[in-house]
Amino acid sequence: MKIDLEESPETLAGKWSQRGGVFWLDDCSPSPGWSYVVPLSSATPLTPTSAKGASLFQGEERESPRGQSPWEMLEQVAQHPPYDGPSPFGRGLVGWLSYDLGRGVGWDSPSHHPDWPTTLWRVEGVFAHHPQEGWHWTGSGDPPPIPPPVHEVAPSLVSGQLAVASDDRSWHRGAVEGIKERIMAGEMYEANLTFRLHGDAENPWELYRAFRKRSGSAYGAFFSGAGWAVGCGSPEMFLEGRGDRVCSEPMKGTASVGDDCLLEDPKERAELAIVVDLVRDDFHRCCRVGTVQVGDVPTLRHLPTVVQSIATIRGQLKEGVRPWEQVRALLPSGSVTGAPRSTVVPHLDKAEKSPRGIYCGALGWFADGGDIGLALPIRTFLWKDGALEYGVGGGITWRSTPEREWKECQTKAQALGSVLEGGIQW
Repeated sequence: MKIDLEESPETLAGKWSQRGGVFWLDDCSPSPGWSYVVPLSSATPLTPTSAKGASLFQGEERESPRGQSPWEMLEQVAQHPPYDGPSPFGRGLVGWLSYDLGRGVGWDSPSHHPDWPTTLWRVEGVFAHHPQEGWHWTGSGDPPPIPPPVHEVAPSLVSGQLAVASDDRSWHRGAVEGIKERIMAGEMYEANLTFRLHGDAENPWELYRAFRKRSGSAYGAFFSGAGWAVGCGSPEMFLEGRGDRVCSEPMKGTASVGDDCLLEDPKERAELAIVVDLVRDDFHRCCRVGTVQVGDVPTLRHLPTVVQSIATIRGQLKEGVRPWEQVRALLPSGSVTGAPRSTVVPHLDKAEKSPRGIYCGALGWFADGGDIGLALPIRTFLWKDGALEYGVGGGITWRSTPEREWKECQTKAQALGSVLEGGIQW
């Protein structure tokens, strides 16, 4: 149903964020496509509690669906009749799958980051917006009433700060050298090492508004509810599925703005080549023989604070295979783990100082009928009762040096650090 709204997606999401919570799938790229605003007051939480029992939803006292896996839920959604409207997503599930879910860790007993397990909502209608199509309400009835106006001027700086731990630099140096030793021993080819910055921020909504302008991401997202918030400024598509066609855009290689030498740098080229081989192999598990194709050459994606090198991989699913099954084959993504995954992931579990949770999992929508649109949630902050967490990392190959990898982490954190009044203390 086409509706007449004067609000921008940002303004509408802001209204709902202060009236019971919101899940906003946000395209803030220079040429934006569809974005979706989901009032959580009209959504049904399917996975509402963490392992510690802390509710993600104000007033909700529901049990996690322990008798049903996330994959069974996604299969049920795929069997529903698809939404018949102009936007790719109209009804289905929104939320995130944790990094650990792809390794067989259930949402009712997450082993690593109990505050941020896999979390999904069932939605029967969303506010969908496209610059050329305008606003649409995708539900079968009338849309919920729009809340009253809120402050609309986005700040350039937000009260808050981030910092590394006192031993992070020495730990990082040792971890990089440890991975290189295992590469030299022939045990692995590449490993994506990550760590977390911690700090505080007063207002997660204002933080995301400033952050999104610095990230320029086509795969942004914001969730808020009951003292919790997630702000995603990811530049990386995890997986897109339309019918039996699937596409992924693994990203490896980062440089500062103005540096266009990524495609000629041997270390950066090796990072991307290894990940492309890994993701292509994952596609072969679900796609028809001869249909998996890699774009002719990697491309550069220019963002406000960084330049990224990206490859495109496409395939056609085997008969009877759903797009969500390709998600299961990919999770956790090769671009945030390494190769071979069976060796790298257990090593990272031991080497990294803290759990990943949402960070490096998958975030987005699962439409009735089976189509999907998922980002890989890197460049993502987590906020809980004033405490702020932000993950950074990079791919380690034989050509890596601790100094270069540390500098790359600083570059990747710049989009968020530049909008915090206290910046990042390195």
